[in-house]
Amino acid sequence: MKLDESKIDEIRKKAQEGLPYKQIAAEAGVSITTVIYWVNETYREKIKTKNKGISYKLYKEGKSWAKLNPEKYRAWYRKYQKDRYDNDPKFRQKIQEANRRHMAKKRAEGKTWAQTHPEEYKAYLRDYARERRKKEAEKHLKLIT
Repeated sequence: MKLDESKIDEIRKKAQEGLPYKQIAAEAGVSITTVIYWVNETYREKIKTKNKGISYKLYKEGKSWAKLNPEKYRAWYRKYQKDRYDNDPKFRQKIQEANRRHMAKKRAEGKTWAQTHPEEYKAYLRDYARERRKKEAEKHLKLIT
């Protein structure tokens, strides 16, 4: 429902008088969010910016958020995948099957993950060694106490 200028002015006037947004919304017959939108300039600008359809514009230009911000996208996507993997058993099974197929293909080609991703493999080994040392230290502490 579009609001005309007189309705918007009425909402702003009541807000200036100090009436609560909930009461203004009830009297005007609109939602509280609509009242906030027309009373709060900062909120209105935030919503306008958000609703400019930036994703659609990028799509029309053949671009994507992922291509414009690859590092942020990768970080977001990893977190999304990890959360989904942890919470969705069907998704976990699907990913495990895909990994098995991928590894079988790489083995058939004679390549290992360590060969195709040397930097990631080094980081993995460092993390693994750190975790192993931590677990061993915890085990020794349990034996001592």
